[in-house]
Amino acid sequence: MRSYAPCSSRRSPASPGCAIDWRSVSDQRASPTLAASPPRGRIFHGWWVAAAAVSATFGSVVFFNPVLGVFAQLLEDEFGWQRSEIAAAISLGGLGAAMAAPATGAVLDRWGGRWVIVGASLGMAACALVLSQMSALWHLLLFYGIGRALAVGAMSPAGVVAISNWFIRRRAMVSGLVAVGPRIGMATFPVVVALVIDATGTWRAGWIALAIIAVCISLPSLLFMRRRPEDMGLLPDGDAAPDDMDGLPRALELDFTLHEAVRTRAYWLVGLGLSFVMFCGGAVNFHQIPHLVDQGLPRTQAALVVTVFSGTGAVGAILGGMLASRISVRWTMVVSLAGMSLGIVLLLNAASLGAGILYGVSYGLFFGAQIAMEQVVYADFFGRLSLGKIRGSFQPVLLAVNAAGPFLVGVWYDQTGSYAAAFGSFSVMFALASLSMAFARYPARPLRPAVVADHSTPTGRA
Repeated sequence: MRSYAPCSSRRSPASPGCAIDWRSVSDQRASPTLAASPPRGRIFHGWWVAAAAVSATFGSVVFFNPVLGVFAQLLEDEFGWQRSEIAAAISLGGLGAAMAAPATGAVLDRWGGRWVIVGASLGMAACALVLSQMSALWHLLLFYGIGRALAVGAMSPAGVVAISNWFIRRRAMVSGLVAVGPRIGMATFPVVVALVIDATGTWRAGWIALAIIAVCISLPSLLFMRRRPEDMGLLPDGDAAPDDMDGLPRALELDFTLHEAVRTRAYWLVGLGLSFVMFCGGAVNFHQIPHLVDQGLPRTQAALVVTVFSGTGAVGAILGGMLASRISVRWTMVVSLAGMSLGIVLLLNAASLGAGILYGVSYGLFFGAQIAMEQVVYADFFGRLSLGKIRGSFQPVLLAVNAAGPFLVGVWYDQTGSYAAAFGSFSVMFALASLSMAFARYPARPLRPAVVADHSTPTGRA
């Protein structure tokens, strides 16, 4: 027998001379037996999972910041609430999602996202119906908070973990496609809500429309969402099962445990970069429409700018996925975050429809690419078998700062009447996030004892 040293390169596939953790291999090749290849003429089921993930991420926008931004001034006018009080509903929802994130990650690793998505969509629909009848601030804080917690704490991560499990080689590209879902939602939902409100003369009808959408998005996940390809006798990307030891590592990647991941520098630098992004991104998404209105744009034109921002974000997500397939998820994020820093400068000076559209196009392209990569960055660094736990372990921090952003900026606006200083600081933070990702090198293969016998490998081949 001879022992092999662990592979040291994150990018190189396993090869002779590298130790293979056969316990991990055994886990991935557990029953049911892996098929030699998908049945001829049938679509790889991972594409149906991706379609269900698109539906889930699309529907989660029901409780995203730009949609509440459409209601903000209407609620201020009718009830006399301050903007910071309305933004507090976003913060409470984010905190709820943050507290549940570690448990949600463990559930997704063990059982997958099918019933998580179905349950979350029905809960969101119920909250939207209650919000259509609200008459007090605590109604907004409680039920919007619950709906948002379900959207960002259950719907979104369920779709993200699913595609990371079903795809490895194509992960960045598929993530770009799935990221189109929320971009389309952010492009259409504010306009749809605004049109419904204008047609009916009441903001309450807008919430009823959102409740109907929330119910409909549960169906694709109910039909197609599954945990991992191995559960159906398949391999990620629809690959055929290898016939020899040399082919086996094609189905593998660097699968870190949570304990191993937190001991790497990359875990903390990625978390730091995403913390800046989550703090700034959530605040911009909520406050951009009120800011544009304050700049002199009518509400319909402000909603149009958000539509342009979200539509170009869909294009950016696809382009980001294509770029990451050629370079890496990490460097695609570095470029995207630097572009977002410049985009915020354009938002600060968007005092006309033309300037607003320029902001929407530029910021949207980089934002869409960054969001697509954000969804799979943990899988890209640490693998997929403990992805839910690893991703969920830092989610309390990310969701907490995401919750704080809109509220703190709302407080700042209430005190100063201006977004200038807040948005200026966001430009700096996006630049810092870009630097953080640049220094987050991919970690080496985790050191584990692994001895491979020359004549008794687990495949039974000499």
